Amino acid sequence: MAVTGKPRRWWTTPNGRIVRLALVLAALAVVLFAVVPFLLTASRSGSSGREQEMADVRSSVITLVAAVGGVLTLLSAVQSYALSQVASLSGRFQDAAKMMAESDAMARLGGIEAMAQLADEWPAERQRCIDMLCAHVRHAVADDAEGPKPVDHHEDTRRRVLDLIRASVADKARPSWQGHHFDLRGTCLHTFDLSHLKVSSVTFDFRGSTFVHSKDGEKQVDLTGSTLLDVELRFDEVTFERGAKLAFDDVHLRASTVRFAEATLENADASFAGATLEGGSVSFEGAKIGDGSVTFRGATIGGDLTFANTTLDRYRGEGLIDFDDTSIRTVVSFDGAEVTRAVTFRGADLRGADGQPGGLSVHTQQPPSPRFDLAGAQVEGAILICAVPDKPIEFDLSAAVGDPVLRTPTADGARSGGNR
Repeated sequence: MAVTGKPRRWWTTPNGRIVRLALVLAALAVVLFAVVPFLLTASRSGSSGREQEMADVRSSVITLVAAVGGVLTLLSAVQSYALSQVASLSGRFQDAAKMMAESDAMARLGGIEAMAQLADEWPAERQRCIDMLCAHVRHAVADDAEGPKPVDHHEDTRRRVLDLIRASVADKARPSWQGHHFDLRGTCLHTFDLSHLKVSSVTFDFRGSTFVHSKDGEKQVDLTGSTLLDVELRFDEVTFERGAKLAFDDVHLRASTVRFAEATLENADASFAGATLEGGSVSFEGAKIGDGSVTFRGATIGGDLTFANTTLDRYRGEGLIDFDDTSIRTVVSFDGAEVTRAVTFRGADLRGADGQPGGLSVHTQQPPSPRFDLAGAQVEGAILICAVPDKPIEFDLSAAVGDPVLRTPTADGARSGGNR
């Protein structure tokens, strides 16, 4: 026995919907061209004058309906254009991504240029385009089956991506890629250069990467003379190979963060000479620093600076940690650090500024050797937290100027002590 469904009512059929739409439009026409004119001219006396006024109202209604129809048509055209633009940009994105994956170097370069151009033209998906460019840098390096070191198969295109990033994050770039995140984790790089630029509100993430020193005079990280505002540079767990150069000379860090947490610097030289740290932080926490040097000579430190739990080894006696002639307006931490090399603050000014004293904190399990050298340093009112369990660390204050406040942690964690 056949089962039949409930019969459809005629007004739910396609023809019924057309009839309903026609009835609605007819009712609307009656309202606009009969009821509205009648109501608007109800106070008019005289049949001939009222008829003329109703005709004028109908003309106005027709004009209004035409205007509304024109606006709706324009909005529809704009929406259609926007959808077609999105479709076009999406197509260009796919084409550029395919070119970037080509084996031919010229095709890859063409894809990179196309993706960068798309990032400029497509603000809504700019981060997506940037992610593709960064992914190319990360994936351009593959493991060499015949050796332990990574091999750079696409150095030309990788360098081009980095050049485009440099040009596009500068304050003067129009359009600008500021306000975005650059994920360069786990890659192998020869150099990263933002020297002499003003950059704001970006994050560069190099965590787990390797910086290779390939030729003399090349700087693996170069921010010389740059101004960074609300910028985050993450070099956590990065390996800087022997001979690497990190140049932050005369950099101005404003509310910015530079992290070298758990990084490895083998015979690498990191220079912050003449740098200004205004808020924000620089952290070498947990880093392993071999031969070479870390210098803040002539810098102004007004933000957090820490070498906590850092290993400062002196493998061949060549290493140097240098704060000579530095203005220190906060407490620099060496808490938990293993210090076996010279740490000098000769001629430094640890008196602080704006009522906030500067100072050093060296709370370690083993006393550093040699001692921290403050010869000629201005230490009046500076806070020196210097303690090892049951054996206070002695700073070399023989030629320092002024009386610092010496403090040692007590068993309950409170600070105690007084002037020297």
